[in-house]
Amino acid sequence: MFGDDQRIEKIPIGKLFLWSENPREPFADSQISNLAIVKHALDDEKRKWDLPTLAEKMGGYYDYSELPIVVWREDRPTVYDGNRRVILGMLQKCFVRQLPSVSFTLPNFPDELPCCVCSHDVAVKSVWRKHAFNGSWDQLERDIFQCKFMHEKPSVFKMFDDATGGLIARTPKLNQGFVKKEVLTESNLKSVGIVVSPTGMKSQHSLENTEKILNALVSVVGDTLITRGENRGDLKKAIAPRVGDVLDSDKNRPYLNVSPFLMTTETPSRKKARRTARVHNEHTFELFGGALSLCAGTVNNMYRDICSLDEYYHKNQEKLSPTFHALIRMSLRLLCEAMSGAVNTRDLCDFVRANYEVAKKQLSQEAKTFLRAKTVDEKNFPQLLQTAGHNYTGLADYQQTVAMSLIIGKMLESRFPAVARSDAAEATRKEDANGFV
Repeated sequence: MFGDDQRIEKIPIGKLFLWSENPREPFADSQISNLAIVKHALDDEKRKWDLPTLAEKMGGYYDYSELPIVVWREDRPTVYDGNRRVILGMLQKCFVRQLPSVSFTLPNFPDELPCCVCSHDVAVKSVWRKHAFNGSWDQLERDIFQCKFMHEKPSVFKMFDDATGGLIARTPKLNQGFVKKEVLTESNLKSVGIVVSPTGMKSQHSLENTEKILNALVSVVGDTLITRGENRGDLKKAIAPRVGDVLDSDKNRPYLNVSPFLMTTETPSRKKARRTARVHNEHTFELFGGALSLCAGTVNNMYRDICSLDEYYHKNQEKLSPTFHALIRMSLRLLCEAMSGAVNTRDLCDFVRANYEVAKKQLSQEAKTFLRAKTVDEKNFPQLLQTAGHNYTGLADYQQTVAMSLIIGKMLESRFPAVARSDAAEATRKEDANGFV
């Protein structure tokens, strides 16, 4: 099987075709040209491609150890994995002449790229293994890929996005594993009078009231009512203060079709989406980036305790000293040491070096900008943790603590996801897969 389904083949860069169904950002037109895809990747309005950063990381030349995965489709060698690298090669070799020269330095590429040529099924399995759990894709992209290419039934999460005209796709705080696992579940939606299926949405409410409920849902994601304590993940209790009267008045109504459903609330324009996030606001980011769903154990217990400490700090600032939040920074070091011990890495610095870059890749561009603004990077991160353990009075910047916690949050999600014990080995194997689509 190995010999039949995979082989190494050298293919001229100019003859490769970029995959129009790339999960990073699929195109409706399956016959879209390389030129159009490259132009779209350079414009990068949704910040999905980040070609300048990839070019910088690649250095001065193309590394032969990173082979594109190619499938011959209708006599077209189509790049399933490695589209970003191939785009850089096309730019460096001037195979897309109609575009202006780029403003960043391109690595040197050979005229022909050695490619892993295989069948569609093998390519899909390889792409999933390399990208599903390393931060390349968000939760919705994973669900779409499983449904479209791995022949799995659509998840409630995906069906909800389809039925609401892409509400999850255009609302980043909904597009999280926690929301899929604990908020947008079949039972939670049923509790507020909504049912989704592959054919659309049915609701006990009028179209107007359904929209009120969905607006309330968007509002509460991230609130302590739904992310912590006894009511964690309880959608009905979380939105009751906002739309409780609607839920009560409509509870005995029959379910009627309300699809196709499009939210009428205003969404940010493309121009607004390209703006850099304001980082001076004290509440720009939650600690750890929001609620995390982790496997049970010491690490999870410590994470929950730190969240409780942070919640106490925000509720009682008028009673506490200005340096109280330094205790939270100190706790981050203890949490990192607990993670390090749990994965049998003796040295804290070694643990940080092994996990920092993978964690950073999973952050949004706004979060990365926030880290830069708070001078948090891979080089000084161990020192920031060390200082947290020895200098109580000097840790005056709470927002730098939050920036540090964003990286730690992604480390927690990667290393300690909430999976069944029998699935732990497989999850660890997947989380260690690297690469780019």
